[in-house]
Amino acid sequence: MAAKLLKLLRLKSVLEGVDQSSTEGQSGLAPLDQPEYQLDRLLAGEDPETIRPRDAIHWIATYREMIGFKVQVLSRVGEGMQGVSKEAHAELSEDVDLIEAQLVRYERRLKFWLKRAEEMTPKNGGTPPRKLSS
Repeated sequence: MAAKLLKLLRLKSVLEGVDQSSTEGQSGLAPLDQPEYQLDRLLAGEDPETIRPRDAIHWIATYREMIGFKVQVLSRVGEGMQGVSKEAHAELSEDVDLIEAQLVRYERRLKFWLKRAEEMTPKNGGTPPRKLSS
């Protein structure tokens, strides 16, 4: 029972894209005025406030790579699950849910970095914005 609860809590945190350690001492509820992508757990070295376009390009490539990997994993897992027992399928479905939740978070981060790259691109010969707009 405790193992099942831990899995559900882990799935909830992945689905919400929230790093559990960052919400300690808080209500656990996301502020209503904060965009969803701002609550996502970041990868090591990922700086959403960067002013360097090459950083955005790097993270776009990284998230595209991870999305491609997760899509391949889900495809292979889907094929493999066709031959497992009902009991195994039920348990493995939870793993698939986690992978799908990670994929959703990666897609959200990719959208963020695509938007961020656009914000850092000078418009009509002007200078790019220095800070992340909300």
